[in-house]
Amino acid sequence: MTEIDDNVSKLRLELRRGVVVLAVLSRMTVPQYGYSLIQELAERGLDIEEGTLYPLLRRLEKQGLLESEWEVGEARPRKYYQINKQGRKVLDTLSADWFETVDVMRDLLKEISCGKFFPVIEFDQEAGPGVRVGREAHLLPARTVHDEVTRDGTGQSKEHSLV
Repeated sequence: MTEIDDNVSKLRLELRRGVVVLAVLSRMTVPQYGYSLIQELAERGLDIEEGTLYPLLRRLEKQGLLESEWEVGEARPRKYYQINKQGRKVLDTLSADWFETVDVMRDLLKEISCGKFFPVIEFDQEAGPGVRVGREAHLLPARTVHDEVTRDGTGQSKEHSLV
């Protein structure tokens, strides 16, 4: 993993931290136990580890945003969580903040990208055009993607081409 990949990975984790709280609160309008919530969020494209979710559920309950109840009628006892009135107010406020932030970020990013992002694939010039060296590397703003040749850590020339 390159230094850039490592930095991007760390920054993605930072972005996800706040989003996870909002995602969890948004799914708690009906009683859910931890594993069912993990599955639902994963089906919608947001993977959460058990070691992240369970402490978060306990913290949200301690903050007075969730209520819980043990269900012992099944083979294994399960603790079901559900959002309460105070949690609903917090969810409504955070949701409004989220949409405002998304609008601001969309405007900021449009300024640098003309509103379009294109996947970039790296090609090895020595192998000839169209020979794929790696997977899609990242998304670059449209106006910065232009037959530019850059040098990677190995000193090999790489050409970035639009897909």
